[in-house]
Amino acid sequence: MKRNLKIMLVLLSFSFVIQSQTKLEERAAKAYNQQDYTKAIEKYNAISKQKQLTSKQRFKLANSYYKIRDYKNAAKKYISCISEGDTLSLPVYNNYLQSLKLHNYDEQSITSAINTILDSLPKEIKHRYEISLTEEPFSKTSTSYDMKNLDVNSKKSDFGVSIFPDSTVMFSSSRE
Repeated sequence: MKRNLKIMLVLLSFSFVIQSQTKLEERAAKAYNQQDYTKAIEKYNAISKQKQLTSKQRFKLANSYYKIRDYKNAAKKYISCISEGDTLSLPVYNNYLQSLKLHNYDEQSITSAINTILDSLPKEIKHRYEISLTEEPFSKTSTSYDMKNLDVNSKKSDFGVSIFPDSTVMFSSSRE
């Protein structure tokens, strides 16, 4: 009788642990879906201490870091996604490259990251990338461009326009 009771208690405790992990995963996903990225990071990191994150959870964790502009951790998490064999979609790969760039990773790391996906990109994008390597980047001191104020402009901000989802157009003007 005592043995059966011990077995029941052990099984019951395992079910509580599994249920708490599931609830933690649900809370992490809910926080991510509600764009509460700080809370999502907290929850996904708590899950990762208990068990290995799924591919989807790793992406959500990396994207959460990216969304709160913690590019250092975002880059690390994207790198861990790749090292785990996950395939990044083009928008996620773009976030990964921007994380590398914005966290000031060395150019060799960025070039290496680009080269890993280059073969899977459409030929137009590959061609544009190859051209960008040979062209001189735009310079702020370049004299190729001349900015002029037109006569139709006033000295004030003339107007601003906003388009709302219901197709309403609202504008404001400094003119009377």
